[in-house]
Amino acid sequence: MRGLTRTFALGLVLAFIATACTGGGTVTPSATAAATASTRPKFDLATYQYSLQTKGKIRIGTQEDNTPFSVKNPATGKWDGFDVAYGREIAKSIFGESDDPDKFIEWVPVTSATRIPTLTDNKADVIIKTFTINEDRKKQIDFTDVYFKTGQRILVKKDNTSIKEAADLAGKTVCAQRGSTSEQNITTATSGAARPHSWRWAALRRPTGCGARWWSRC
Repeated sequence: MRGLTRTFALGLVLAFIATACTGGGTVTPSATAAATASTRPKFDLATYQYSLQTKGKIRIGTQEDNTPFSVKNPATGKWDGFDVAYGREIAKSIFGESDDPDKFIEWVPVTSATRIPTLTDNKADVIIKTFTINEDRKKQIDFTDVYFKTGQRILVKKDNTSIKEAADLAGKTVCAQRGSTSEQNITTATSGAARPHSWRWAALRRPTGCGARWWSRC
């Protein structure tokens, strides 16, 4: 892999969207419900966490096929991965300890291109996904503190000697995730002369694949 001297900080993306909560009629809670309520963390009524408790769930957006961060098993429908584990811990911090935190989670599949619109259109409460923190994105959404640092690489065939840096991708077909900073950096480095395609396109084209692949989904 050919490396670049740029490091990207990744963080969770949180939605701070005001949620109106309406109360129903008087209900007598069961003993189990009362016990569950007593063990839940306490939040001020004006907080977003309290509104999620009222709804009884948190909508978490992440990617279905982003190994090892987030993967949805097509056979079982169960989610797993580093980011998924983060999501479950967030659910526990809001709804309390549980053997099955997924009962409080609605998993919302997103891609690099849809993660910000999913959040701003109020289709998810939080996005947990490999996500470069930059100034343009900060104008649209709020990030948490950095919890993971990585970089970007160019993956080429072992015998390829013509591609040594990003500028060498000019005129080449390059696989990168749509809506990612990888795609943006390829375009900038080649003054728009590269031909970026989705990495899923590359999978369908194997074994010939792309001339090069930009190895990142940030």
